[in-house]
Amino acid sequence: MRNKLTIGLLLLSLLSACASESDVIQETEEVTEVVNDTETLSSISVEYKEDDLLMEYSEYEVVDLNTSSISYNGSNAYVDGSTITITKAGVYKLSGILTDGMIIVNTSQEEDVVLVLDNVKIHNEDGPAISIMQADKVIVNLAEGSSNILSDGTNYSLLAGEDEPNATLYSKDDLTINGLGTLNIESNYNHGIVTKDDLKLVSGVINVTSVNDGIKGKNYIAIKDATITIASNGDGLQSNNTEDSTKGYILVEGGKISIESGLDGIQAETQLVITDGELSITSGRLADSTESGKSLKASASIEISDGTFNLTSESDDVIHSNNTVLIKGGEFSISAYDDAIHSDSVLQIDSGVINILQSYEGLEGNNITINGGDINLTSSDDGINTAGGNDGSGTQNGRNDMFADDGSTLTINGGNIRVNANGDGLDSNGSITQNGGTVIVFGPTNNGNGSLDYNSSYTLNNGTLLAVGSNGMAQNVSESSIYSFLVGTDTVQANTWVSIVQDNQTLISFNSPKAFQTIVYASNELKAGTVQVLTNTNIVSEESVVFDSSNVSGSELLSFSLNSIITTQNTGGSQTPGQRPTRP
Repeated sequence: MRNKLTIGLLLLSLLSACASESDVIQETEEVTEVVNDTETLSSISVEYKEDDLLMEYSEYEVVDLNTSSISYNGSNAYVDGSTITITKAGVYKLSGILTDGMIIVNTSQEEDVVLVLDNVKIHNEDGPAISIMQADKVIVNLAEGSSNILSDGTNYSLLAGEDEPNATLYSKDDLTINGLGTLNIESNYNHGIVTKDDLKLVSGVINVTSVNDGIKGKNYIAIKDATITIASNGDGLQSNNTEDSTKGYILVEGGKISIESGLDGIQAETQLVITDGELSITSGRLADSTESGKSLKASASIEISDGTFNLTSESDDVIHSNNTVLIKGGEFSISAYDDAIHSDSVLQIDSGVINILQSYEGLEGNNITINGGDINLTSSDDGINTAGGNDGSGTQNGRNDMFADDGSTLTINGGNIRVNANGDGLDSNGSITQNGGTVIVFGPTNNGNGSLDYNSSYTLNNGTLLAVGSNGMAQNVSESSIYSFLVGTDTVQANTWVSIVQDNQTLISFNSPKAFQTIVYASNELKAGTVQVLTNTNIVSEESVVFDSSNVSGSELLSFSLNSIITTQNTGGSQTPGQRPTRP
């Protein structure tokens, strides 16, 4: 058994086969990128040949696995002990058990092979259970109702290398997995499933346990309707083509994906596009400070249109791109060790329900645009943070100028945003512009941070803004088209209902989870005149913010007049909108 793979490969190098015409639809791939001032859109589409979607086969050649031998009566393959080598295109139905054997596919580069797995259990102690050395494409079809197991030993007889098998199910060419059955892979040597070309996971139930990466497709991985469960010590899903910028991507169009990974959950060398599906990922279990343990990761861009996401990283960011993140929909539950959603460049949220239960920083990017969606985030440091340049970008004239404008931007055009931050609530090393939406910030209790923290400007054109927090670094908006105020007060204890009232109309009532000393409020309903702030009001609600309360009563905390579009008073610090006291 030790040399059976080597001998098989030497014999197959002498074989050749004529190309056969395919009567199926040609596969096409399209990768386009459109860039404008506000968004980066990545469009990836993978079309499927007819046989990619074919679930059952009525005609096939029979291969019986008999523990330590193989029975086959055709002429398109040959058997050597417990190894069968398929050399011609065709459909091969496999059933039975191999305790130490292998299936090899080695045809011409123009031929397609279908392997129908019908209750097989294949173990190879010193190599892959299935090794695809050459073909145009191989389809692994899971027969309806079948349960199939592929496993390997802890060492392979061939030396590890770029062109050598390194997975329980290994392919050098295109690979499709489909069907109505189950495939269980137990990888003890390295990876679970690897293809050096394209990988399509169309349907079926695929379970992978791996000592390294779970599933790898070099050029791309496309997931249509499969149910995939991965437990890996390395990455869960990975596409790793570094030579071609149009490849190395992952497309998820549906299905159910559950991953528990030691390092990254899903990692794409270029683009990760998710249009639908149910994804549950816990990543970073084994990652140290030098390794990546992100749940969703891509170098060029991440684009999410829809789906349900339950994402946790135990050591890193949850959603991370070195360039662009675009979220156009979906429902998210996120727990992050570091950032919940991070982009080195553009982060744009158009829609969706995003609940960030735990993070160091909630949203981080050089340029963040929020057009819509419901965002509810909790962070131990900054809630939403823009920071441009490198680590030394704030250094001027030999000193660290923490108030320098680095050109980064936060733009809020719509949506409902609630931030509970122990650091700064909204933090921009450049500017903040709010054109709409509702922004609620429960900010820090320490005086070294502020509910609003910007280096250049906060321009408020429309919408609603409520930010409460500590007094030491409090900022109001700097420019506004609607009435805004920043007021300081004696400390209001946590879990106290507070209402802002004008002309006997309650504009907003809120219940902060933390004590606070300042209130920033702006609204289209606010106008010139007297404003009352009432405390210990008679609000009964499970929500922390109420907009439609009536007949509110309580103790008067503050009463003051709005005589200008921006009012700042009683803060104990700067009275000038946007200007901050010097940090201690």
